[in-house]
This record gives sequence, C-alpha cells and structure tokens, in this order.
Amino acid sequence: MKAVRAVLAGALALGLNSCGGQETPAAGRPLTVVSVGVPAAVSATGPLTVTLRYVVQCGESDLAIKPIRRTATVLQLSASARYTPMVCAAVYEERELSYTDPGTPARREPFQISVNGKDWATVQVP
Repeated sequence: MKAVRAVLAGALALGLNSCGGQETPAAGRPLTVVSVGVPAAVSATGPLTVTLRYVVQCGESDLAIKPIRRTATVLQLSASARYTPMVCAAVYEERELSYTDPGTPARREPFQISVNGKDWATVQVP
C-alpha cells in the first residue's frame, strides 16, 4: 500500500510540476473580450474612451490594447496578454481595461470600433 501511495504521489508531483511556471511565457494572445463600452456620441476631435470587459485567464500578464488601424471612420484595436502556464483554480472572473483614442485624424460618421477582429460598436459624430 505504501508503494502504491508513493507511486501516486510521485505521478501527481510530476504532473503538477510539468504545468507549473516552468515554461517561457507565451507571446501575446488575444484577450477573450465579452463587451465593449463606448459613449453613444463623441466630438470629431475629442478623446474617446473605449472600455473592454474581458475574461481573466490563469497566468496572464502584460495586458495591452494597441491600435491596429485608425482612420476617420474606423478604430481597430488589438487586446492581448501574455500567459505563463500554471495551475490555477477554476474561477470565472471578468475585468475592465480601457483605451483612449486621442481624436486624430478627426472622426466622421459612421465611426466603427472593432476589437480583435470583431465589430463592437458604432459611435455617432455630431
């Protein structure tokens, strides 16, 4: 019985050690965005804050929102994080992250906002 316990304990330790923080963090991977908040209307040249609500993943770090493309009618953002493989409790949690577009070039309607390749909102530009 002691031998069986020792083998099981060794196998469990090996399994946990193999997925613990031993590996190099993965390059940036897209965040799992669940919603995007923007004002209904914004001036052509004023700041526009885009708030992303995303699912927290185990081992994430270096969260970043970066503009991919910005024209007078489009703001395309990339939201990503680096992930270090590790053992974590199975918990569902959401957090927010914001990006502020400075307003240049001047916006015009329809001003479309997309994140990680998905269109999320259109903002009116009076």
